[in-house]
Amino acid sequence: MSAVEAADPDTPVERLLELAGEFPSAFCANPILPLLHYEFPQLPAQFAPDVLGRLLRYDKIPFSFLQWVIACGDAYAVEAAKLHQGSTTTLPADDVLIERAVALRMETPTPDAEMIASIEMLLVSGILPTWLAEPLACIQPPQITPSQAYAAQLDEKLTAELAALQSDPVVLAEHPDVAVRLAAAQDPATPAATLTVLADDPNVQVQRALAANPTTPIVILDRCIADRSAYNRRARQALAANPSASAAQIEALVDDPEPAVRAQLLHRADLPNELRARLYTDALTICAETIHPLGATLCAAISSYPEALAEYAASWDWLTRYAIVQNRATPADVCALLIVDGIRPVQRAAQEELS
Repeated sequence: MSAVEAADPDTPVERLLELAGEFPSAFCANPILPLLHYEFPQLPAQFAPDVLGRLLRYDKIPFSFLQWVIACGDAYAVEAAKLHQGSTTTLPADDVLIERAVALRMETPTPDAEMIASIEMLLVSGILPTWLAEPLACIQPPQITPSQAYAAQLDEKLTAELAALQSDPVVLAEHPDVAVRLAAAQDPATPAATLTVLADDPNVQVQRALAANPTTPIVILDRCIADRSAYNRRARQALAANPSASAAQIEALVDDPEPAVRAQLLHRADLPNELRARLYTDALTICAETIHPLGATLCAAISSYPEALAEYAASWDWLTRYAIVQNRATPADVCALLIVDGIRPVQRAAQEELS
């Protein structure tokens, strides 16, 4: 009945906007479609993104409709319409195409902190395919390196002043110049007594430097882990990179509420395999549950479950369907469904895979 509605010129426009993705051939055959262009010139912008994305999977969309989408659709719709079989847009090389597609998805919408951290975790894991890992690595913000992020710039006068104050921890901890206190907090040669006094410093940069310092007493590092506030998240991230962090501290940070802290742990060569596996699993879970389109693409690229792969093959986002074709675990019957995909890179990849 719904397919009949999608082809019926008397169906209300609001209903057609709901049915188009599920019944694309009926929608495209509706005789009212050419008239809608004049009565509702901004109609493509009124489609839900997933509905228009599913409609653009159909390989027999009229050229005039594609041009209409390119003229007033959102960024995802314009991208898909230009890539469509019926479009005359010249396509760049695949690597350029994928780089642009990944960049669009990293910008619109911007991934939240959980998603950013998950991407970094999967990049560090080495399990992402090259075609996806390389553009992501170019776009992903660089990780914070504590030794670079918290370095104090001292002139000769301040250096001499710091050396003179090292013997009096209390005076040093109360020094009015934060650069002096920061330099002491990050210096591995600073006495433990001074570092202990500096643990009460209110400056967040000093706290980060203490957390990164390999000679900071363990009790201070334990205090840092215990403070799970958002204010202290950069200090915990610095601690996650501290080479002197104990096994117990590393395990505690695996469950940190801040995704950037967990992501930082994966850069440790001494991270136990079982903890590394937990972090990778957490990253995949976040990707599977997020509404951000890159989450589905990442899962489609590395999943090995036939049911999940079949589900991702029906995605409204062409990049996720492209990932399905590139995934060697995708069953041939699932890949075969994409031979008639309306998006040229997806169809071409499916044909090459099954040839």
